[in-house]
Amino acid sequence: MRQGRKHRLCYIIPFCFILFIGLNIYLWHMKMNIPDSIYLTVNEEADLMFETPVQAVFEANGRGKFFVNDKKVESKAELKKDNKILCDVTGNYSLDLSLFGLLNLKKVDLNVVEEKEVLPGGYQIGVYVETNGVMVLKTGKVRDINGMESNPSENIINTGDYILSVNGNTVRCRDDVVNAIQRGEEDNVVLKVKRGNEEIDVRVDRILCSDNLYRIGLWIRDNMQGIGTMTYVDKDGSYGALGHGISDVDIGNLMEVGKGSIYNARIINIIKGYEKSPGELVGIIEMSENMKIGEILKNNENGIYGKVDLNKIDDKYKIPLKIGYKQEVKEGKAYIRCMIEDCIKDYEVEIKDIKYNSHGNKNFVINVTDEDLINKTNGIVQGMSGSPVIQNGKLIGAVTHVFVDNPRKGYGILIEHMLSYDL
Repeated sequence: MRQGRKHRLCYIIPFCFILFIGLNIYLWHMKMNIPDSIYLTVNEEADLMFETPVQAVFEANGRGKFFVNDKKVESKAELKKDNKILCDVTGNYSLDLSLFGLLNLKKVDLNVVEEKEVLPGGYQIGVYVETNGVMVLKTGKVRDINGMESNPSENIINTGDYILSVNGNTVRCRDDVVNAIQRGEEDNVVLKVKRGNEEIDVRVDRILCSDNLYRIGLWIRDNMQGIGTMTYVDKDGSYGALGHGISDVDIGNLMEVGKGSIYNARIINIIKGYEKSPGELVGIIEMSENMKIGEILKNNENGIYGKVDLNKIDDKYKIPLKIGYKQEVKEGKAYIRCMIEDCIKDYEVEIKDIKYNSHGNKNFVINVTDEDLINKTNGIVQGMSGSPVIQNGKLIGAVTHVFVDNPRKGYGILIEHMLSYDL
């Protein structure tokens, strides 16, 4: 008897352990399929898309009236897949989710907002930015007037630092730094640099070189320009573009924009993308005052933001679209809107692998299926970043990146992430 009991325990204990691990993995998977926060449009039914095969119970805390499948919720209600939820008052609420009303699962922030429409973009823009200070790319060796090599800035100045002043003189561009170093009267110069959120003073030796110029062994950059795509323009002239931040091409750091502008751009050539060789929209930025359409006020991982002169936006781009929030985004057919060969067009794509809980700018995968776009570009190319992604007549996101090994695939960002800074 005892041997039989021990024998059974040898099976039961591992089984219970495996069951426990499996249940926790299953719960983790469910949590990942439920967003941390959700935006709903007031008085508009929405499918929360929990994708859970079991019932969940929510408790709505707030002053608004909630309805599930047209039935008013007094305090609590059960939600199943494809249930429709509606709230009649804007505000911030919370949904306390639990399995069968017994096991706490997750608290979700519910933001009920007014219906939002924007003017979708799709047209290319020229982007010009000046850094807030002068950015350090790297340090390097210099050879002095006697032929001796040294690296005076090594272990003093770091890649990604921003030089704000030299010997107390504010610098805004590369030439300012070079000239301030030449004007010094000591064997060294004092630089005020911004490192992360901290400003510090550092002292660096200046080296007299064979051309009678003083150097401190720094590679620096003060501005950048390129081609991108407008994602949306709001009714007040505020805009969002690119779907990802402007980063330095050499070191990959997000640039601290001191000031910047966007201009009309003209595409003159298309370089098709191939495996391990990203393509490109080659354009001309017409950097004259009359071709300037707006200012860059913000640069973060989700895009660039600022204000445009609505009078300089062509009327044909002023047809508004509603915003589609994450619970409305579904795997399947969608469109990317972009300008190829001087004509804006919607090209068919397929959306896959939606990550409702990801917080960066790679929230879903885009697979280009439109033969016309494939013939023109072979898929997604540089310069298309920011192209609006449209599904079921709503703006749901923007193109952000192309797969290096497959130009017909790329990533997209949810539009609510681009809008989150001002929602």
